[in-house]
Order: sequence, then structure tokens, then C-alpha cells
Amino acid sequence: MKKASKLLSIFLITCFVLLLAACGGGNAENASNGTDTSNEGSTESEEKETYTLKFGHHLADAHSLSKQVVEFKRIVEEKTDGQVQIEIYPAGQLGQQKDLLEGLKMGTVDMTLVDTGVLANFYKPMALLDAPYLFDNLDQSVNALQGELGDKLMKGTLEEAQIRALALYPASFRSTVLTEKSVDSPDSFQLSDIAGKKIRTLDSPSVIETFKSFGAVPVSMPSGEVYSGLQTHVVEGVESNPEFLRTIKIDEVGKYIVDTKHVLVHQAIGISDKKYNELPDDLRTALDEALAESVEWYSSQAVEIDEKARQALVEAGMEIIELDLAPFKEAASPYTEKFVADNNLEELYELIKAQQ
Repeated sequence: MKKASKLLSIFLITCFVLLLAACGGGNAENASNGTDTSNEGSTESEEKETYTLKFGHHLADAHSLSKQVVEFKRIVEEKTDGQVQIEIYPAGQLGQQKDLLEGLKMGTVDMTLVDTGVLANFYKPMALLDAPYLFDNLDQSVNALQGELGDKLMKGTLEEAQIRALALYPASFRSTVLTEKSVDSPDSFQLSDIAGKKIRTLDSPSVIETFKSFGAVPVSMPSGEVYSGLQTHVVEGVESNPEFLRTIKIDEVGKYIVDTKHVLVHQAIGISDKKYNELPDDLRTALDEALAESVEWYSSQAVEIDEKARQALVEAGMEIIELDLAPFKEAASPYTEKFVADNNLEELYELIKAQQ
């Protein structure tokens, strides 16, 4: 009896050991295959980090360049599956152009769209793009900036101002609006008629000097004060491009568009270099691609936008004064030559003249 009981005990222990081995076999196999079943039900990967970029600019929502920024936002958020988010602050909410460029350096804003003439206050050679009568059309500018000229200007801006210019491209020619009282005879208007007039100009060294060469008196004034400045006769005129003039309802305070076409205005889209370098490589690539696509989107319609703005101003009651530009070009030419020589920009200047 005792022998039978002992055999039964051995049998039960053996069965129990075999049962344990069978239960552990699956885990052993999984371990040998490198599979960890201890976290079944957990997510396969953690959520990817998101990056929010504050994009401030000075233009109203209705402006085509403002719409380009919206298009850029759409493209980059789509390309990155929402990893890069763009917060847009238009119409000077975060400051005017120089304020926003300072903000890039201080970290209060991440991206901005700015006239290259204003950017020249931070990197002087950029003012060359605002030299008077430098380009005859937009295509000449595009061809120049897509090559060595654009590369050198972008590199110089980064090295000297710690602002990374991701895009440089032309927008439209600037002309001059004068009030009705400041023009005696629109049919015979010439260079001498602009002499002595107070003209609000872009805060660009080249544009300011250009109007001095015309004999005018350049006045610095925020774009948001241009309307009231003309209304109260603080200034007699303003120089800008037709689309911007239309957005500030210039037809209500100005009468004549004197078609000086003195500067082909260029845009730069800049980003804080520190912020740019915080992005992973794949997101920087997506950002660059999105920006290039948004510039192409804008450039494909830039000429048409300008023509429509001109027509709208005429329909609103303004009159375009066509000019013989030869005297204006002759008056402004010495400034360009001196600026190039004083700043050792002969190499860049030759790259531009090669496109003419």
C-alpha cells in the first residue's frame, strides 16, 4: 500500500512538472524569436513630437502674399502629417517688418515675410536688389536669384544677421501715388515735378536714396499710417506696388499713379536659424519643399495680380500717368554705381547684369 502511494505521488509530481514546462514553452519560444508579450496592448510607437512655428507678417489677409503664407501653411502641415504647425499672425499683429526681423533674432517670432529692402538693414548687400531700374521684368530677377546671386545673398544674411532666408523672389514694380493737389499738370508730368515733394517710402536704404536722387523728400512712416498721412497732408505721396496700395484704399486719398516703376520689389521669407536647426532633418526638408511650392504658387500669378490691382485702382477713379523713364533712370544711376563700389558688390552686380 505504501509502495502504491509512493508511485502515485511520483506520477503526480511528474505530471505537474510537465504541465509547467508546457505552459512556459510558448514564452520561451517567443523569447527566442525576440518577441516580448509582456506589453501586449500597448501602442507600437509613441506619438511623434510636434513643432509650432509662429509666422508673423505685416500684410492684410486680402493681400496675395498673405494668401501665399496660408498656402505654405497648408502644404507644410500636409507634408509633415501635422508634425509642423504654422500659426499665422498677419497685419502687423506682432510688429512691422523691422520688428519682426528683430523678433527672429530674439526668438519672439519664428518666421516672417519681408521686403528685401527692409532686410537690407540687417545685411546691407541685400539692398542691391532694391537698386533702381535694376531689372526690366520679373523673369530676369527669377533667373538671377535661382543661381549664384541668390545663394550668395542667402549665405551672407545667415552669416552676418543669423537670419536664414529660405526664399528670395520678385513680387512687382513699385510706383508713386500723389494726391490730386500735388500735381499741377498730369499730361506733362516729368522728373522736375516730383522735386521737393514729401514721399513716404519703404524703409529701404536703396529706395530712400532713389527718391533723393529724384529730388524728392523721403519720409519714414509705418505702412498702417500711410492713409492718414496722405489724408492730413503730412506727406504728398507714397511709393509702393499697386496691390498693396489697393489694400489700404489709396484711391480714397490719392489721385494719380505716377508710373515711375523705380524698383522691382523682392520678398524674402526668413526663419530663425536657431528654430530651423531644432527641426529634425526630414521636417526641415519638408519645410523647404513647402516653401518652394508656395513661392511657385505665388509667382505663377504675380503678373496677373499686379495688372488686376492697377485696373481696380483706375476703376476706382485713379489716373495712371505714363512717363518717359529715361530721365529717372539717368538721375538714379549714380546712386547704384556708388553703392556697388562703396560696398564691394561688383561681383553680385555682374551676376545681375548678365541677365539683362
